[in-house]
Amino acid sequence: MRTGPRPKTGWSLIRKDGGFFDRLRQSLEAKVRKLRRSIVGFDHRDLARLSRSADAPPRATDANGFAALDSLGRLQNNPHLRNPLFAVVSVLPPQVSGIADFSFRVLQGAEFDVDVYFPHADLEEYFLVTRRFFGGKGHIEAFSLSIFDAGLNLRKYQRVIWVLGNSLHHVPVARLMRQGVRFPIKARQWLHIHDPMMPALVSHLALDRTAGECGPGRVGVGRIAEGLDLERCIVHSEAARQWLEADGMRSVDVLFHPVFDSFEQKAPPVADGEIRMGSFGMPSATKGSHLVINAFREIRSARPQSTLVLAGYLAGDYARQAGILNEPGLLIEDSPTPARFLELMRSVDVAVQLRLSNEGESSGAIPQLLSRDVPVITSPVGAFLSYGATVRYFDASEGSAALAQAVLDERDTAVARSDARRAFVAAHSSQRFCADLKRLALG
Repeated sequence: MRTGPRPKTGWSLIRKDGGFFDRLRQSLEAKVRKLRRSIVGFDHRDLARLSRSADAPPRATDANGFAALDSLGRLQNNPHLRNPLFAVVSVLPPQVSGIADFSFRVLQGAEFDVDVYFPHADLEEYFLVTRRFFGGKGHIEAFSLSIFDAGLNLRKYQRVIWVLGNSLHHVPVARLMRQGVRFPIKARQWLHIHDPMMPALVSHLALDRTAGECGPGRVGVGRIAEGLDLERCIVHSEAARQWLEADGMRSVDVLFHPVFDSFEQKAPPVADGEIRMGSFGMPSATKGSHLVINAFREIRSARPQSTLVLAGYLAGDYARQAGILNEPGLLIEDSPTPARFLELMRSVDVAVQLRLSNEGESSGAIPQLLSRDVPVITSPVGAFLSYGATVRYFDASEGSAALAQAVLDERDTAVARSDARRAFVAAHSSQRFCADLKRLALG
């Protein structure tokens, strides 16, 4: 049995008063107390298992609390003391939003350090997103939106980029951004928008009185950004830039909408065969969905085996309200997965992506269709004018019969624009988009 003094252990050496390790320990403990959180050493499987346990203590059932603990732990214990170029605040998949997919794909192509803060419905969704970023190029880390303020204290971001679009998926991001009116942040802020009007988002924020001080008569982004100290606003078209500048916004820059996939040449359709049309994205009256359906009926009356694919967010709701849910020849796909979305695009002979008016918004579907070498018919308005020779332009005032003929003509000459589509895809990669974004930040 040992009778002498116990030998000093590594821990006792660290605890020695006044030593370097003791000062380091005290500093780390002070940071943890400042964050008002306890950093605990659960791994992801432990957290998920504990959150489902019936015997878990009350705080363990708080999914957002666990996500916050995990995110704070990674922020505190990151072995690489980095100062990322950007903090991006955006929705991400599996939320059913084209902008969620956009942000995820852009971040994957970044060749610089980025931290992304995202809202999540539950713990499963949180870990699904963070796992997706792990194992990549090592430039991206994803954190719960709930610890954004802590992240600002722990990292020195050169820019914070808020990403917004016109759906209620973006409410948590917009609400957090709006808090900057009363509680300004020191970081230099950019706003990246996909739709200058954003009526759904503006309406919801006004109902919640989080945008009560926004003035009337502004375009949507102008109302949401009112009172914020924004260094720059990023849009995807010259049309959107003109809208915002006319509304009084300063420092608006245009960055193209990237094409995320490489070009995939499509085999020519069989001459005089059946037609498979497609229209992608959320159907609505402003997107001329009724015109597309009537044009399809014209085609089907002459070619009875023809089909029309309507695929996108709330496509099922639109079909029910329009009374076409069981109409022969229609394939309705409500909120398909990204993989299924591309599969459906690849399957069509011609896609019709109309806008009846210019509201400045860009299209996420058209770049994907071009990468699949699919002939596209669209409207000569706003952001869509930038596609040039890669698409066929159609004036909706010509009616459904003229649109049906345009579909037939475009199908029969499908290969005519193939080289233009290939060149467009090559010039609009996500890598080039990220390089232009970095150039704006450093230039």
